[in-house]
Amino acid sequence: MSIRPLDSAPTRAPIRRVLLPLVLAPLTFLIAIVAFSLVLGADAGGDSAVITQRLSAHVPQLVLTGELLLTGVLGWVMWRDRLRLGDLGFRRVAGDQQPDPKRARLAVDIVLGGAVGIVVAFGYLWWLAPGLEALQRVTGDIVPPGELLPSFRTGLTAFFVADVVLAPLVEESLYRGYALPRLRERWGTAPAVIVSCASFGALHWAGGLWYILATGVVAGGVFAALALRRRSIVAAYAAHLALNVVEFLAVANF
Repeated sequence: MSIRPLDSAPTRAPIRRVLLPLVLAPLTFLIAIVAFSLVLGADAGGDSAVITQRLSAHVPQLVLTGELLLTGVLGWVMWRDRLRLGDLGFRRVAGDQQPDPKRARLAVDIVLGGAVGIVVAFGYLWWLAPGLEALQRVTGDIVPPGELLPSFRTGLTAFFVADVVLAPLVEESLYRGYALPRLRERWGTAPAVIVSCASFGALHWAGGLWYILATGVVAGGVFAALALRRRSIVAAYAAHLALNVVEFLAVANF
């Protein structure tokens, strides 16, 4: 049975159907923040300082809730459009005229994606994160400088499920598997990459302005390039997974 390759034209759908999940995705974390604020602040008498302090102590649980809601968005999209994971770029079309066997190509995707993800991860931890922190100190941000990664250490199990188990699969399926090829069909490659990267960055708005730019431009750009180059999202998924595994290990040993 043939599965549509990532770079073939998907069934043409109104652009609003493609953009709606990208608009809903960042709202999942807003909903999580509001819900946690109401629950944790029920006995705080509206004291914003107390609520903020309690939220800071439950960041991993909040992120996990947001990822679960995002999983719900992806599930709704797949149900609405009658899609399977194979339709989102996890497999190439059968009989693709390439000399290397499918298993060898799958191995290349996994190894290539994993290597790229590790490089991006260490680049982020060693150079980008300190640079972002410096920019936060100079320009200000909604997140205090240097507090993002340490905040995940208050609940490592919840953070692992959110960051390692859910995020790579759900986010790659939605942004590079679903949105990117449909936007590309409508607008061409460059606008599709820009919109998918911008929306991917917007998903991470709770990390602050500079974190939005880092995830959208750096991570989103790398993942989009892998998906387009390899004609599936396996390499992008492997890169995202490797990046998040390194990030989790860094947080666990912070």
